[in-house]
Amino acid sequence: MTQSIGTQMQENQTRAFKTIAYALGMTVYLGGVAYAEARAYSLFSRTIDPELLPVALIGIVALGLTALAAPLAHHFGTAPGVQRIFLDVFYAFDIFAMAANAVLDSALHDAASLTDLLQFWKVYVLPALPLVCLLGWTVFFMLDPAHRKRDLLLAARSATEEVLTSRMVEQMKATDLTDMVDAAARAAAADIVGRTVGAPPAVPASPALPAAPRGDTERPLPTIVVPKAGRNGRKAESAETQRPNG
Repeated sequence: MTQSIGTQMQENQTRAFKTIAYALGMTVYLGGVAYAEARAYSLFSRTIDPELLPVALIGIVALGLTALAAPLAHHFGTAPGVQRIFLDVFYAFDIFAMAANAVLDSALHDAASLTDLLQFWKVYVLPALPLVCLLGWTVFFMLDPAHRKRDLLLAARSATEEVLTSRMVEQMKATDLTDMVDAAARAAAADIVGRTVGAPPAVPASPALPAAPRGDTERPLPTIVVPKAGRNGRKAESAETQRPNG
């Protein structure tokens, strides 16, 4: 019993430390995202016209939202496969983009000469970052396995309908439908003529009931046994009587 209690206490302690570690890690992660967003806002405010800055804030927020949504989608919204691999690559690029923006903003604040790599990032990559986030999430949703499952079901249904239609055509060619078509044509013609001349539709005659078989209707009546009173305590004698037919 002591060992079980000690094991339970150790598990509770491990669980508590794990909760603390996750909470601190989440705080650090959110702080890093907030710092990257502040750097991105400062960088965008230097490279975008002031009247367009309020709209551009949506693109700045896109980087931070991607950093928050990607881990959740990785753990709860994907299955092992191409979609998860793409999400991991896209998530890594988002973190790299936020880091590059922070470095570029720091270089611009220090008025230092930009390297060729930072200059290339400032001119060609930075303006397209929100669109890269848009493209990344678009591809991620397109790689959802539910789309492939739906496409497979639609393809199977289409193939089944095609096979069924071809079999129906073959059966119609192989079966003699002349009598059925002639009967339907006669009924349609009779209905049209009747409506044209105003005649009431013909009522099909009821089939005659089969006649009852003829035979001897007089049958002998059952025999009635009438007991007679005995004499001197003897057993009563039975007498048979029969009603006459008539």
